[in-house]
Amino acid sequence: MGLWFLISLFVILPCEDRDVMSWIERCKSQDSGQVSIAINALRVFDESAFNQQARAEIGDLIVDKTRHLDDIILIAGWLGLSADIEAYERTKENHPPRIFQRIQLAKLRAGNTSKLTGFLKNVKEVPIDDEFNYTIAPLVAYTRQKPAVDYLLEVISMRISGCSPGDAESSGNIDCAYRLVEMVAPIINEFPYELNKSGDIKTDDYPSMLEDVRNWITVNKASYTINNRKY
Repeated sequence: MGLWFLISLFVILPCEDRDVMSWIERCKSQDSGQVSIAINALRVFDESAFNQQARAEIGDLIVDKTRHLDDIILIAGWLGLSADIEAYERTKENHPPRIFQRIQLAKLRAGNTSKLTGFLKNVKEVPIDDEFNYTIAPLVAYTRQKPAVDYLLEVISMRISGCSPGDAESSGNIDCAYRLVEMVAPIINEFPYELNKSGDIKTDDYPSMLEDVRNWITVNKASYTINNRKY
């Protein structure tokens, strides 16, 4: 069984003097660091910021020579570039494992759900711990498929206290749900809590917040909607 792996999603804000096209142009560089900066910037934009030309140029970047091709493929999936992703998939019988995994994730995000059941079966075999929270769960959230997000909400509703605090200087274990709440808050339109600029849930009382969220899940798990506009 192949597990899905994740690069760290380091988010930066786009510079005021740069737009989508200028960041896409930087993605054509052979300087890996510059491409990484551009990819992180592109992830911050709303999907509507990518016009037809921008989408075409992202599609053109799905070639072997592109630096950080795995991340470009995920951006293409977010933008719904199924034809470009599948055309690249057909260029060879065996892609490197990481690229193959990103292709499958991108296809899920773009709406091809033929492998969703198998993906979730593998995900549900992974123990709920720090490795799940930081490596597997972000990929599940990336797909924006409701059965996948449903599973994250199911895990939040569990009481599993085997995860490490976000603050490296803190000792002991915390409920694994806290990290997952931060992950799903930006992708569920009706979610009762928001994140602050540092990516933390806006609350002064984390235990009460978590109980509120669990109660909200019980009431709204069948009716909530997902925000696909953000990466």
